[in-house]
Amino acid sequence: MVDAIHGVLDFGVTHFIALFGGLSPVVSLIAISVISGVVLVFIYGKVSFQSKIKNVKRGIHAALLEVILFRHSPILSLKAQGRMLGGGLAYLLLAVPPILILALPCIFLMAQLQGWFGYESLKPGSSTIVRVAVPESAALDKVSLSTDSSVEVVGPLRSLSTHEVLWRVQPTQAGRFPVQVKVADNVSIPSELVVGQSFPRIDSLLSSSWADKLLYPPTSRVQMPKSSVERLEVSYPERSFGVAGFHMHWVVLFLIVSLVGGIVGGRVMKVEL
Repeated sequence: MVDAIHGVLDFGVTHFIALFGGLSPVVSLIAISVISGVVLVFIYGKVSFQSKIKNVKRGIHAALLEVILFRHSPILSLKAQGRMLGGGLAYLLLAVPPILILALPCIFLMAQLQGWFGYESLKPGSSTIVRVAVPESAALDKVSLSTDSSVEVVGPLRSLSTHEVLWRVQPTQAGRFPVQVKVADNVSIPSELVVGQSFPRIDSLLSSSWADKLLYPPTSRVQMPKSSVERLEVSYPERSFGVAGFHMHWVVLFLIVSLVGGIVGGRVMKVEL
């Protein structure tokens, strides 16, 4: 089920980003953020109790006016503040269920966007770490790595405490280079090194864990035999976006733009937030 949902999202996100081919990645990120904010607010309007939210907000505003008007009367002011507190609690109880409903599609979407906007490709001549985790230390000696001749490999380093095998790899030119990790029972796990690409989709992690598959979905449906390999990770530098002189992580920019888009869209669609 998780793979199927990610497959549909991967198709949609990939083709949408292709519409902005040649432009800066920040343009496609902003476009996706605006659309996401509007769509989420639209769904929020459909799954929430809009009439009840509207009445609660009116009650809070009325209590706030009472606090201002009767500020010289401690008893009336305290009663109004109590109604404001009760209204705030009622608003929270009404808002939480639809927010929880929206959280699931948000997790899937942001997991997809991480592959596009979360990492930068390696630079020719730079080095990185390829890390393989196995279930038990006895399997460490059976793990090997092979790759293209354009990639220099140092290692392996085997860690008995963490059940991991590590290699330092250094690509000497730009391109996409296959990485093949072989383990026991003739099991081979394919991955790749992305080098010198301006705006690639990057798979940094392949895992047998369902949680990792949810948060780090690979573009190819690689079967990870949990009995042999738990995870295969290639470290990439994180990408940051510069907007108006500020550098920020893509998640921060996504949240800000989608929030603004959702607020504006909510007013146009007359959705009570």
